[in-house]
Formats: sequence, C-alpha cells, structure tokens
Amino acid sequence: MRIICLVENTAPEHLGCAHGLSIYIETGKHKILFDAGPNGELLKENAAKLGVDLRDVDIAILSHGHYDHAGGLEAFLELNNKAKLYMHKLAKERGHFATENVGWRNIGIDKSIIDKYGHRIILTDSTFEIDDELFLFSDIKTSSFLSGSNSSLFEEKDGEYYTDPFNHEQNLIINYEGKYYLIAGCAHRGIYNIISRANELCGEMPSYVVSGFHLTNPGLGIDLPEDFVRSLGKELKNFPCKYFTGHCTGKNPYSWLKDELENSIDYLHAGKSISI
Repeated sequence: MRIICLVENTAPEHLGCAHGLSIYIETGKHKILFDAGPNGELLKENAAKLGVDLRDVDIAILSHGHYDHAGGLEAFLELNNKAKLYMHKLAKERGHFATENVGWRNIGIDKSIIDKYGHRIILTDSTFEIDDELFLFSDIKTSSFLSGSNSSLFEEKDGEYYTDPFNHEQNLIINYEGKYYLIAGCAHRGIYNIISRANELCGEMPSYVVSGFHLTNPGLGIDLPEDFVRSLGKELKNFPCKYFTGHCTGKNPYSWLKDELENSIDYLHAGKSISI
C-alpha cells in the first residue's frame, strides 16, 4: 500500500501548497482520492509532479463539507470520468460557515458540483461499507479532547445557524493484509475519539493514523493551549499507532505533540510518501 499527500499547507519547493488537504492512496484493490484540497489546479499540478494519474482513481471520498477539502472536487470529476464520490448525506444537505473577525464566511461545498455530478455521488450515513477493504464511519461515541477551535464553525439549515456538531464528518478504515489503517480529514470530532471508535469497529487499534488533528484555528491564527495538546499527546502515546499529521494540526501544536510522541509521529506535508 502507498499513501501520498498531494495537497497540504506546506510543501517542498517543487510543489505548490495551500490551506487544505488531499491524500492519494493505493491499496491492493483501489486507487483512492481522499479529499481534494481547496483548489483543482493545485491538485492536478501536484499530482502530476508526484507521478499520480488522477484519471486512474476509482474511488473518491470527501471527509467533510468544508472547501479546503472539497474545493478541488470539480476539477477532479471533470478530469476523471469513472470514480464514484462518497460523501456523507449531511455534507450535501447542510451549509457550512465560519464566524471570525469579519463576520460569517461560507466555507461549504459549491452545491453546483452536487447538481452537476449527482449521478456519481454516493451518500453515506453513520457507517458505510464500500467493500471488504474499505469502510467509512461517522458515528463517534465519545467526546474527549474536543477542539475549542470548533466553536467558530457552524452549519446552516433552513436559514438558521447552529454550532456544527460535525455529524457530516466521516473517516476511512482500510483493511490491508490483516491490519487496519485510519485516514481522516480534520478530526473535528476529536482524534482520540475517532481512533477509539475505529478500535471498537475493527476489534483492534489501527496501525497507522493519517489525519489533521484540528489543534489550531486558521482563521484567527490561534492555537489550542499547550497543556491541552500535551495531554492529548500523552493519551495518544498509549495507543500502538504511528501518526502522520498536518494541515489543521498547526505548527506549534505539532511541535508539542512531537515532544510527547517522539518517533511515533511525523509531519504530513505535500509530497510525503508512506509505503506499507
């Protein structure tokens, strides 16, 4: 199995970067695009430079309904005429906004994409089995170490705004050669809780966890408190997982996690390749 980060906030000089996330995964059976970053041209350019032909992707997955993960979808779906797109039904049904110093800001999916490519979209719910290798879940049971950065994020329904519970956020489990691998987007529901739920569903801990941890507020430029992040790191160290994180984790929070987790964690920048 091979995992390549196509888009992330940081990149080596030969690649572009932007606030967002896109991950390419090759398994025994599939070529998967997990999220598409904020910009289609950036996605295509980085993929080409990294030797990834997006036309060969057979499954696309959207982790949640925010533009920094969905902005490149239209360009991908135009280029690739065969892949199905799996998104949670609430990512389709609800609007998504951030409230910052400048007021309300729409950070949701461009709904015209859903109208144009609806015939290729498969809507998921709390759990969804794609096949014996791939499984999606959003039914998080616990609420430990939730990010305070979620407080500025809202969903809209029928013209009313509500604090986003992130029921539209789904995570991917890959069953590969007898081990489990967890791929997530921003872990708004808390990476500790997502890993714990994956453990319940699989009957064992995932070997690798690849995800943003949402430990910073990019709109306001504010990190979560250091003691919170270090406490999370101490708990994650009790799990037998190898972690790859970036995007919404934040530079300072990553350094604090690195202090706690040492060799169990690496930064997931654009161009990072993981071979399993």
